[in-house]
Amino acid sequence: MSLPVMPFFRESFRSFKGNRLSWFRLALAPAILLAIGFSIYLSIEIAHGLDERKLTFWTAVGNIIYMIFSFVGSGCLIINGYRYGILKEGGNKWWVLPLNKRLVRVILYILLIGLITVGFVLVGAGLVFAAHMMFENLFLNILLGTVVAIMAYYTKLRLTLTFPLIAIDKENPLRMSWQMLKGNVLRVFGLLFIITLKILGIMLLGGLILMLVGYLLYLILPVLVVIPLIVGGVFFAYMWLVSIAVSLKSVSLVYLYLTEKQA
Repeated sequence: MSLPVMPFFRESFRSFKGNRLSWFRLALAPAILLAIGFSIYLSIEIAHGLDERKLTFWTAVGNIIYMIFSFVGSGCLIINGYRYGILKEGGNKWWVLPLNKRLVRVILYILLIGLITVGFVLVGAGLVFAAHMMFENLFLNILLGTVVAIMAYYTKLRLTLTFPLIAIDKENPLRMSWQMLKGNVLRVFGLLFIITLKILGIMLLGGLILMLVGYLLYLILPVLVVIPLIVGGVFFAYMWLVSIAVSLKSVSLVYLYLTEKQA
């Protein structure tokens, strides 16, 4: 039961192209939360950054506020995206902010997967340190670190379906994701990899064009540089939406395909 990578790749972009307004609506409220959190953090840094006596305290306050807004905003974005990608729910509303038990579960599982990642890092660091103390072999250190990194990324890929499962209220999402993606890890990696490559390629090309246009406008009249700066802000915000929508839709397609095949 191998995943059809290229059809999913094409369908993910096609789905966004045909439903831009729906994806914009779904991302609007979470994006505003993320922007508010960053604005508060930046304001605190600017207001107190010059006072070294208050710097540590206010930096901590800013980080905590930003973290709270980031968790809530990202969690809402995950829920909105997967419920739309799988259930076609929510794309007709302008303010979709699921402040409910689903959000709590998403945040808890984000923290849990974060702890798992930290566990891999600690194990890898411990193995490399022990090997270095025993053998003092650089090649062995690199090999052990690489093996642990591959295992950590493999685990992360096997848990890719955790958040779509939470978004549609399934129980035991870690176990279900692990079981459902058995034998398809490389294909999930390939799907996400080519999506990332395409989006980065578009962003790189767009950035180069904006830089060239900005340089030409600067030669004509320096103040005209503001035009490509504004256009660039809009462009990169749009590409952020594209990357979120296409990534969430692609994983939704993976879930729908595997569920249909197992039915």
